[in-house]
Amino acid sequence: MAYVVRNGWVFLKHANYQLQEDGTPKKLATRRTVDYGAAVSQWLQRRKQSGAPYARQRPDSNYAIDIMPPTCEAEAQASSGTSAADSLCVKFIHTSSNKNKHPVNCVRWTPDARRVLTASSSGEFTLWNGLTFNFETILQAHDTAVRALEWSPSGDWLISGDHEGNVQYAQPNMNIVKVLPTHTEAVRDLAWSPQGTKFCSASDDGTCKVWHFAQALEERTLTGHGWDVKSCDWHPSKGLIVTGSKDNLVKLWDPRTARCLTTLHGHKNTVSKVMFQRAGGASLLATCSRDSSARVLDLRQMRDLRVLRGHERDVTTLTWHPVVPGLLTTGGHDGGISHYLLDESEPAPTAQAQSALLAPVAGPGHGRSGTDASAALFSQANLAKPTMSIQHAHESAIWGMEYHPLGHLLATASNDRATRFWARARPGDDDTFRDKYHVGEDEAIRIGTLDPAFRSRSREAMFGSAHGGREERQDTPQMPDLARDAQKTYTNGDLAPRLPGLGGQIPQLEQPPAEMSNGAHMFIPGFANAMPPMPPFPPLLNGSIPGFGAGQRPNPAPGQGGAFPPFPTTTTNDPRRR
Repeated sequence: MAYVVRNGWVFLKHANYQLQEDGTPKKLATRRTVDYGAAVSQWLQRRKQSGAPYARQRPDSNYAIDIMPPTCEAEAQASSGTSAADSLCVKFIHTSSNKNKHPVNCVRWTPDARRVLTASSSGEFTLWNGLTFNFETILQAHDTAVRALEWSPSGDWLISGDHEGNVQYAQPNMNIVKVLPTHTEAVRDLAWSPQGTKFCSASDDGTCKVWHFAQALEERTLTGHGWDVKSCDWHPSKGLIVTGSKDNLVKLWDPRTARCLTTLHGHKNTVSKVMFQRAGGASLLATCSRDSSARVLDLRQMRDLRVLRGHERDVTTLTWHPVVPGLLTTGGHDGGISHYLLDESEPAPTAQAQSALLAPVAGPGHGRSGTDASAALFSQANLAKPTMSIQHAHESAIWGMEYHPLGHLLATASNDRATRFWARARPGDDDTFRDKYHVGEDEAIRIGTLDPAFRSRSREAMFGSAHGGREERQDTPQMPDLARDAQKTYTNGDLAPRLPGLGGQIPQLEQPPAEMSNGAHMFIPGFANAMPPMPPFPPLLNGSIPGFGAGQRPNPAPGQGGAFPPFPTTTTNDPRRR
């Protein structure tokens, strides 16, 4: 091995070092790469060798070579005892951001799963490498903010909606083919039909429209929401469309007749995202809302299967795992990520809940109360907490997220102007759950997993004093949100308004005396409840001018003939002084 000596430093000649200006060596940062080729090759080899057992996973770094892709989860679970929890993407891999930073609203993997496409509030498309996560190219696609992205099922077309209500057709090489004016207000979501011949668009104008893609013609208009339609989705195998709106409602539609099939009233605030299950028969529907909860509906029973509560603030987006049917991931306005395993979230309902659910409705007039009691007990029994949470995944709201088609990577887009990638944790890697994204910066510095020199910039430095992290929010909160936030502000001591030097306490004003209310006595502080003495009157001038003594007068102005000039009058002919 060859060595090089520079200014007293000895280091390897072929190592990953670089000389600085002062001559000292600096070790270059190694770019993380998540390559699924070895795992897929090993899986295919085991499939050829029928009956070859899978290696049992152990919490040791030496067994990282035996990690299988999530696509073989069923086979590995039967032979090696692994569980769906091995598919949780909780390890931070990389942060990708442009030089001109703008909030990232959408993120989608390309059909070949080799690149990641993101869309920002500036109307730009950015392509990132799917293995090393480095920048590849950028394109100014829209004139305004891009709100929705979706690839066709065949992968031949990309449709995108912007804030002006336009939908663009683009080819995989990002060549814009057509601009279709679809709505009068912002397009919030897009979804393709299973065959790829039609698509639906949700907009802030309160409608969801069904379009024929090839002819670029509107076929149906789904009207029934009383406010902005924030999200829509088309069932992967059925003629069924779901929409979520700012009126707190979720509606299921028949796209052939534009008829509303049913309305769900589970949420208490704006429904921000709706999505059908992508694996396992697509019999579940997931919805999330600004009421800090997400719900999983069983379409076969039309009843909530799980009520998910893992965020303290609004739940802004969600996505299903493409391989594991019961794995759902949500993103919140606080920048946190929560993973839910629906099969392992909560134990079975209690005996009281089961009896209430199975009990018949007793007599007329008691149907509504009995139904409400059963629904309340059912929701309480099926309340689920996250299997794993990443509390500090982003510094601001998460607007979009999507899994890699193989399920081993998760890409998230946030209002903090960054796109981050998450992968499965390696066996025996304890530092995965001790970094700043899981425990916070202060705790990570304390336990030694974060260098204080790499502390993130403050919110003001990141968003700028003009934005403050609020201007790029996709829409204005409703009045119930403002009332709820105001209540939290004044009941929580940590969030109460503070004054300098008072230690977070609000000074209490003293009550005025009773005499003050009727004006009988007006006291001034510092005079011991007594009125101050009146100032003395000025002395009589006796016809003299102050400052000149008795009988003295100032000299007249020169040029006045020994007389004083006349006093100016208020009348004038100058129009500027009228």
